[in-house]
Amino acid sequence: MLNRTLPGLAALAVVASLSACEKGPDIVPAKFTARPSASDIAEVYPAFARMARIPGKVKMRCEYSISGTLQRCRQIAVAPEGLNFEAGVPRLLSKYTVSPQTYDGRPAPAPITFVISFTPPSAPAPYA
Repeated sequence: MLNRTLPGLAALAVVASLSACEKGPDIVPAKFTARPSASDIAEVYPAFARMARIPGKVKMRCEYSISGTLQRCRQIAVAPEGLNFEAGVPRLLSKYTVSPQTYDGRPAPAPITFVISFTPPSAPAPYA
């Protein structure tokens, strides 16, 4: 009987000690504190795509400094391809600032992935 209870008590002690452990590190993800304005994006909108009212997206992956400036950015994807949506992106990147990820309250920068969306202007009102 004692041989059956000892393993059960040992398992109970292990579970009790695990529940007393901390929940783990407190990680707060990075977030943007500044982004380009709609007029900033409109300035770099490809001319043909704007005239044809074609929307586009450019997916980027960047690292950032402790001060929050983007660095070592690379393009991951662009849609639709061939319309030059990616051409104006370097001018927009300086408009972004990031509040760094924190790990237990200390800055712990990690790469950040985001999408820059190009939305065409609305169609003009019909002539009355």
